[in-house]
Amino acid sequence: MFIPQQIPSLRDQVYDYLRDAILSGRLEPGRRIVERDIAAQMQISTTPVKEALRRLEQDGLVTNRPRRGVHVSDLALTSVSEVVEIRAMLEGMAARLAATKMTSDQLQQLAQQVERMQGLTDTLSEEELFLANSEFHATIRQIGANQMIGKFVAEIRPFDLGVRRQALHYPEEVRRGFAEHQQIFQAIADRDGQRAEQLMRTHILRTVQFVIEHAEESRHG
Repeated sequence: MFIPQQIPSLRDQVYDYLRDAILSGRLEPGRRIVERDIAAQMQISTTPVKEALRRLEQDGLVTNRPRRGVHVSDLALTSVSEVVEIRAMLEGMAARLAATKMTSDQLQQLAQQVERMQGLTDTLSEEELFLANSEFHATIRQIGANQMIGKFVAEIRPFDLGVRRQALHYPEEVRRGFAEHQQIFQAIADRDGQRAEQLMRTHILRTVQFVIEHAEESRHG
């Protein structure tokens, strides 16, 4: 028997649209969200927009200020940083497992990925580098061969999408990130699981801290 797929409600569609806009940085902290504008843009009534905004407020992504309306929360990136702590732990575990499970063919595949990332780093090809970096992490999770880690990372990856993209706006961060990727690769190649795990966790946490600090400087500068 076929199980009919559940069609997302208008409220859920608006929620997903706004959440992705906030987490990707298209709607920046402090930006006002006007219900009528969103409703007109999506060609719907304001009711599902109101419902979606209430849910976003519960998530801590927007604030509803009396007589001032709904704004993207100044703490949006901070909330993301808490999610990234979980991702750092999971990705670190994947790196540790990869160091112990890796085959020679998989090592060659990862080495080729690092070589490609180096070329993109040298040319500062932002979008291609974003995809290559994502593939690097995905390859490590694949080598680690733990389905639960892959499932959990897939669930939370959208929450730090904006952070990962913003990090590539800064050339010095691009180069620093690649150097850390090289170190992670070397630890895996050396089958040093403990070092690979620590390097991966440090890399992910440092990156999000860098973006948050620069975002705060921009808002106050």
